Amino acid sequence: MFTANGVSTYSIRVEDALDPTCFTTFTLGPVSSCAEYYDWGDLYDNNDNSSISYPTNINNGGEGNGPSHRIIPGLKIGAVVDFELDGQPSATAIGDGADEDGVTLPMLQVGTTATIPVSVMNMTTSDAKLVLFIDFNRDGDLNDAGEMTSATIITGTNGTVSLTIAVPSDAVTNLNLGVRARLSTDFAASMLSEGAAPDGEVEDYYVQVMAFDHGDLPDSGVGTSTNNYETQSASNGPVHKIISGLKIGAIVDPETDGTQSALANGDDNDASDDEDAVVLPVFYTGANLVIPVSVMNMTGVNAKLTMFIDYNADGVLMM
Repeated sequence: MFTANGVSTYSIRVEDALDPTCFTTFTLGPVSSCAEYYDWGDLYDNNDNSSISYPTNINNGGEGNGPSHRIIPGLKIGAVVDFELDGQPSATAIGDGADEDGVTLPMLQVGTTATIPVSVMNMTTSDAKLVLFIDFNRDGDLNDAGEMTSATIITGTNGTVSLTIAVPSDAVTNLNLGVRARLSTDFAASMLSEGAAPDGEVEDYYVQVMAFDHGDLPDSGVGTSTNNYETQSASNGPVHKIISGLKIGAIVDPETDGTQSALANGDDNDASDDEDAVVLPVFYTGANLVIPVSVMNMTGVNAKLTMFIDYNADGVLMM
């Protein structure tokens, strides 16, 4: 067996079958080293330690050295793995072309657990570690608590595995967050968001986390009736995506579903009372009332504020 190190030489002796003193010797080598190819990431890297600069290329400006994986047969994320000479940072994480094809990112919602399918192949003779990082707090690194999930990919795997990760309630919303997936038979290397691994692949993506506001009027079941409003998702209750600069009152907090309650205070009792905008006066029949409402709209487009009141207490809200 040859060692392709560019140094070693090898001798082959060929003898006469009837007279071993009659022989000739051939010298082979040195055998040149085989070319090695590496896969790199492509998250944005400004070569500094800012909140939007990830360790991607070989330069280390305080953010770290980018991840690299030596490409070998039978170990990859998705269908394609291509090689680069260095990280290919880009603002949209598409700098290294079409090999970001293994991770299917669902909609991520604060306060929920996300299931993330990943297509992987491990036809080596060793188990491998698949690791996924998400920069939930958008601080430019992928090393904070709760930002990593992983699975062991046993040898012989060729298909889809599902990773789960809890999306924290304080995750940054509506902005691009860096995502990195690494696969390698070197478990320790794959569980770091930066640095070299001896084999496998790295894939980078961006994802946004969403947050939604729900209501909390009582909802005892399907349909409407006295003290039974359409509040929960199962009843097609109201839900609003939370965005910057558009809110009623000073506070808007996220929920994963309606928080129906008899006194309409279900989402007031979760340590953040966001029913803080409407000042309801005393109601009496025949009156034309003025109802002050504190609102903000800094979106650049007009918005509609609507109030509904169930005057006949039948569970149907009229405008």
